[in-house]
Amino acid sequence: MNFLLKIMVVALVFPVLLKVASMGKPLWPLRDVAVVMVLLLFYGCDHESTISGEIGDYITLYGYPEDDICHGSASHMDRFVERLSLLLGMDSAEDIRVPVRFVDDVSWCNTTTRIACYSPDDMSVYAEALDSSGYRPMGVLRHEVAHAVIDQAWGRSIPFLEEGLAEATGRASLGITSSVENREILEQVDVDAGSLDYVEAAKFTYYLIDNFGIEKFKNLFQSLERDSRIDEILDGFYAVYGEPLEILEQGYLSGHRGCTYQFDMCDSDPEIFSTRKPSVVVDCSDAQVFGFRDGFLGTQQTFQVAAYEAGEYRLRSTGVISLTRCGRCTDHSQEIFSGFASDANVVLEPGVYTIEVTAQGEANGVVEVDFSGN
Repeated sequence: MNFLLKIMVVALVFPVLLKVASMGKPLWPLRDVAVVMVLLLFYGCDHESTISGEIGDYITLYGYPEDDICHGSASHMDRFVERLSLLLGMDSAEDIRVPVRFVDDVSWCNTTTRIACYSPDDMSVYAEALDSSGYRPMGVLRHEVAHAVIDQAWGRSIPFLEEGLAEATGRASLGITSSVENREILEQVDVDAGSLDYVEAAKFTYYLIDNFGIEKFKNLFQSLERDSRIDEILDGFYAVYGEPLEILEQGYLSGHRGCTYQFDMCDSDPEIFSTRKPSVVVDCSDAQVFGFRDGFLGTQQTFQVAAYEAGEYRLRSTGVISLTRCGRCTDHSQEIFSGFASDANVVLEPGVYTIEVTAQGEANGVVEVDFSGN
């Protein structure tokens, strides 16, 4: 029950009690009942209305046990929000606040995750859960928080641009990888969020910003209303970029395979490849592990490969990992090794890489990630 409705109920209860009192009826028993009703209304019905914890400096949780949040989650989300705010041209991230409210049902969300969504009405994230098979650790939270930050910075736009920017930065999907060929987007620019290909919208968003700059994308974003018609959308693209969307799409399809931002990784001082630790701790109480005890846990290891170290290696792992090359779009590459163990040959060129190790549930163990020369 929302706060306004609670106030209305209280406002209706007390006049009745006063009227009864004026008729000479005993008021004390009724008053006691009223007090109980008010307490139930304000504290007993809405567990999501009570602050239960924080995730870093920018996210407030309602109705989720703070003890179930892994210790590295705060720093992970703080870095993400701060990097996103810089992209959006905000002077500072210090005024950003995102409420995340856990509820029993989000079926009203028109979203592909079906477990969480952002509500612009109160600028809150609503969630049944923040983890699901097919999404990366904390990926759903990053995506929905991105919506909130974008709304606070720029306002609203058409679903294609909103979801594209949220996924290009939040990167919830496992399917975001530059190994997949770019696909046509023209038929998607006027569809609702539930019908979008989020990965393709994300990659096209990155393409526009990387090739034409953030200011032009911001102008396009803010020039279009949520319910803009297809002719208005096409006119908007032409007005900002000086050429039809069909031509922009051709450049996207013929160019480098699509990329996204790497705000969720590649941000730490890299280790030296030859001296990196082969063991990765996966324990929710570890300061480097992010995620939720009852969901997916993640931890990352970033390292730099020097020119003399480059070459083909045999990569073996005792857990589920992904290997991502950091840098600009032309440098990006990502390989996902699924299953409980991996044994594959990989080519490491000079550059910076991040390994993300993923585990499900409250893992307490060590994953061995070993590179050996061939």
